[in-house]
Amino acid sequence: EPNHFNALLKAGEVQVAKGKYAEGIEFHQRARQVRPEDTRPLYALASDYAIQGDLDKAKAILQRMIEIRPRHAVSAYRRLRALFMREGDWARALEVHNRIERLTEKGVAQSPKDAQTGIGIRYQLAMRQLTEDKPKVALNLFQRIIKEDPKFIPAYIRVGEIMREIGDDHEAAAV
Repeated sequence: EPNHFNALLKAGEVQVAKGKYAEGIEFHQRARQVRPEDTRPLYALASDYAIQGDLDKAKAILQRMIEIRPRHAVSAYRRLRALFMREGDWARALEVHNRIERLTEKGVAQSPKDAQTGIGIRYQLAMRQLTEDKPKVALNLFQRIIKEDPKFIPAYIRVGEIMREIGDDHEAAAV
């Protein structure tokens, strides 16, 4: 059965695991043709391209999945967020993370890791703002992190450093 859907998916996974990305992608594309309404081949293709290092194609496939079913694409959003994080594009990662939060507020099951991931993204974005000499923007981000997670010590340290740099030694010591 050359068009057996599950066999095509598995054959693609095996080829990718063996490092034969082109063959794996071909099997997953064939599975997509057999069942165009099924998202599993798209997830497989996005993974194939990401493993291969072609993050632009992986992101394009995930974006297409989100366009098809925007209110039911939490998993696609999470994978897209991970790709932006992998690239160090913290602003885009935060944008996608905020979409995930909005979807989870509407009753979609929220991952316990999502809140921690959001804090990590905001922390990295704040650190980037510090390196770009934007301490006030960074300060706001660090303070939001503290509000979300009062036990996140690195944010307190950075707030104290920023306060010391702007000359507020008393507040730096308090933080």
